Amino acid sequence: MDPFTLALAITFFGGIALVIIAVTVKKLREWFQAREQIKVRNSQAIAFTLAERIKNKQYVEVPGVFTGRAENTRIVQGFYDVAKDKIIDARALASPSSPEQEIIDQHDEGDGLVIYN
Repeated sequence: MDPFTLALAITFFGGIALVIIAVTVKKLREWFQAREQIKVRNSQAIAFTLAERIKNKQYVEVPGVFTGRAENTRIVQGFYDVAKDKIIDARALASPSSPEQEIIDQHDEGDGLVIYN
């Protein structure tokens, strides 16, 4: 799965809530852990984060999610069903500040996309 395919899937998911918070590894982990039943019920689900922008570096365009917002950091976090090619659950995170360096490094390495086990 590439970041552009996932960005298109997010566009058609609709209804992603935008949360404005400081993006930290702990907050990403807590959100995934609170939804651990998704992976238990669906073996095809993968956990991901997709960065539209981090530290003002643009990765991909996520149409309809961050329109008109100027935050320094914009990430979509969610679960994607590979077999059905659809988003199961997602949220959009925005922050005027940069996230932790670990998050920046992971997204740089994955061209904006990080898959979690």
